Amino acid sequence: MHATLGHTAEDLESAATRISELQGELSDALDSSDMDQVRTILLTSPAELGAFMAEPVSIERHAVFPVENNGSAMAPFYTTLAIWIGGVVLAALIKATPSARALQETGCTVTQAYLGRLALFCGTGIIQAAIICLGDVGYLGVQCAHPGLFLLAGCVASVVFISIIFALTSSFGDIGKAVAVVLMVVQVAGAGGTFPAQMLPPVFQTIYAWPPFVHAEGAMRAALFGIYNGDFWIQLAILAAYAVPAVALGLLLRRPTAHTVKRFEEALESTHVM
Repeated sequence: MHATLGHTAEDLESAATRISELQGELSDALDSSDMDQVRTILLTSPAELGAFMAEPVSIERHAVFPVENNGSAMAPFYTTLAIWIGGVVLAALIKATPSARALQETGCTVTQAYLGRLALFCGTGIIQAAIICLGDVGYLGVQCAHPGLFLLAGCVASVVFISIIFALTSSFGDIGKAVAVVLMVVQVAGAGGTFPAQMLPPVFQTIYAWPPFVHAEGAMRAALFGIYNGDFWIQLAILAAYAVPAVALGLLLRRPTAHTVKRFEEALESTHVM
């Protein structure tokens, strides 16, 4: 990096010297009213002079992890989004909390029922993620340097996302599902999947550091285009860490909110709107 900057500085200094010399020669010729000399200076090499003025410094680009096309470049974002949507749809299709009758028949505690139902959701989510990731590579043909790691990132992302969505749904019912949709919208706008974070509005630049979307996309991007300095495993570890507070939050909130959520859902059902 230092060597590259040093060469760039030398090129800029050389360009400045050439411009100064040319300016001096033109000034001398104009002061002496020697139009032949002016014409000679300007017509010495018009093509070279024009090329130099248009691009005084040439930049050589060396792609370390080249991306073949825009579709492959967008794959981490849309794959992450599809996995989150799969978790939301799953929460809408399968009831997050078993009935009191089911608890009585099985003899499960509330904690056991929560973990068991979470395992069902996560297992289904892993199947969803596998279909999405394998479809990206096998059907859509996106560029992929490490297919196995890409599949691993998708499965971990699905488990984490479902842990968050399941905690919200089991604790707050339909309100939790709505919160999960709001979180998805915020992450779509603020996770830097379509534009670099530096180009986002200030509020989304502040949000950027927190959503799990960011780390899921980072891990998938490394798996698809190349791993640099262990960034895949770093992003995957940070992403997996989100599951711990999600599960803890669900276990802690499930009991105190169960009665209120049940009354709200009964009132909502009585309206026949949902």
